[in-house]
Amino acid sequence: MTEPKKKLKLRTRYLLFIDTNIYLNFYESFNKDYLSLLKKLEKKANIIISTCQVEMEFKKQRQRVIVNSIENIKNNGKVKRPNICFDDKAKMQLEKEISNYNKLLEDYAENIFEYLVNPIEKDPVYITAEKVFRKHNLINLTIDSKNYKTIKELAEERFRIGSPPRKGKDNSIGDAINWEWIIKCSQDNIDEFDEFVLVSGDHDFGIHLNKVSILNDWLLQEFQVKVPNKKIHLKQTLIEAFDLIDVKISKKERIAQEKILKELKLQAQAFTDNIQEQLRIATSSILPSNTLGRFMDEQERLQEKIYSGSLGRFMGQQEALQEKTNSKLKEEE
Repeated sequence: MTEPKKKLKLRTRYLLFIDTNIYLNFYESFNKDYLSLLKKLEKKANIIISTCQVEMEFKKQRQRVIVNSIENIKNNGKVKRPNICFDDKAKMQLEKEISNYNKLLEDYAENIFEYLVNPIEKDPVYITAEKVFRKHNLINLTIDSKNYKTIKELAEERFRIGSPPRKGKDNSIGDAINWEWIIKCSQDNIDEFDEFVLVSGDHDFGIHLNKVSILNDWLLQEFQVKVPNKKIHLKQTLIEAFDLIDVKISKKERIAQEKILKELKLQAQAFTDNIQEQLRIATSSILPSNTLGRFMDEQERLQEKIYSGSLGRFMGQQEALQEKTNSKLKEEE
């Protein structure tokens, strides 16, 4: 007999929703200071609203992100030997140090590989996420939950009429499922909390500008109507959310997060610069200027996605975009 799900154990000031990109961002940097946030996240599992949609997206994309991280370590982390070194003794010492450093990188990448082979024992991100996804309470939407069918139908209707949250050309109702469950849990537990915190690095739920996050106007209005007298906050990072709910964050953890955000921004810029250059070369002499402009606009939107989430999750879009470009070139011929 299945154990009945439990309501919130006690009244809490905050309820949280953690989007998929927040979990995946832990793989952008295997910095122990940033990974220390996982323990703090785990302690808040009982007030985190979760869905099988977030679980599916995490498990669907986790392997790709880890593989990209391993390749990045192997290809970009290694130090090259200098071409010129006049002192033979210094040269030998330098080569030894470089060789040792590169060997450490290879060993490090091999350790990360264990995350793929045995995640339930080796991958700290997977282990923490599982504790959130497997918690047995009424704010966890599983695929066998009695509310799942109703939530899915509401999400399908939301998607059909074009309501947020959704991307411009999105063909998935995933974000809609998450939002409908947020509303449902907030209504069911309206006497048990005061403020809701939605943590998401992408722009599906609102905008992030000048280190300020603003919930989508329509979503804010809907929440205020359906969950009256309750506040809702949109936060771009886990640390911003923890600051709001009074979880203590160390200086090292803050520095680690800033490093990740900078790395994501640099990767996004390099990635889109490369694609834009390829498109200019391939299309400037063939496609009309207005067609080329549309391609450039699409690249800007792609860069925004990459920066706000994980680079690895969007690598597949490069291939899709290349196919689209080739198809357009054939049409123009």
